[in-house]
Amino acid sequence: ISEKDGLTGKEFYDLIEDNKGFIWLAADKGLFRYDGKEYKNFSHKLKRGLSVFNLQEDHLGRVWCNNTSGQFFYTQNNELQLFTDLSKELRGELASFILNDDYLWVFSLRKVYKVHLKSKQIIDYHKAPDKSFSPPYKLNETIYYASNDSIYSTNLDNNLKPLLALNLPIYNTNNKKIAVERSTLFKAGASFYYRQRRAKNNIFLKFNLAEKRIKKIHSFNC
Repeated sequence: ISEKDGLTGKEFYDLIEDNKGFIWLAADKGLFRYDGKEYKNFSHKLKRGLSVFNLQEDHLGRVWCNNTSGQFFYTQNNELQLFTDLSKELRGELASFILNDDYLWVFSLRKVYKVHLKSKQIIDYHKAPDKSFSPPYKLNETIYYASNDSIYSTNLDNNLKPLLALNLPIYNTNNKKIAVERSTLFKAGASFYYRQRRAKNNIFLKFNLAEKRIKKIHSFNC
């Protein structure tokens, strides 16, 4: 694969296959679609910068991406469309996002935004100036995310609710606040996990969604 095939990117950040079999690539040179023979680049006249990230396909078959300028795009009618610009809210942060049938959910480090797909109304939904939020994880149409001390989920009304308290210590034995990094949620096999680096330790928790139980499975120095 080379530039003669239409693929000009040098760095690639994400790749998905859509429901029609097209391959989509998020790259430093933009958004590309591969049809099995050649690559097509998708751009927009209002797009700031070239790089795009976080490819996702929604229930209508549209492929979405975003950039570090706070812009969110989707593909429709063989073109890239600008959905919304959250540059004032995100201030240069590359946010994670996830979609359901009604909303675009945007997760920055300390805030969660909920954007209606039809009205484009932006709701400044969850703030935590003293905490950091994990990237979201979608499982069986429910969206999950975590803070330093809790796991949250969406309900049938598209609202967020606390699901589990983690009860991790805030202070160490010297009564000093523990430095924590952004947590991560992930699934391995049939199990769901939470990971967070706290001071010099990596903490792994396994939790049962149905029973709302948590089990510490590993902690090691790094």
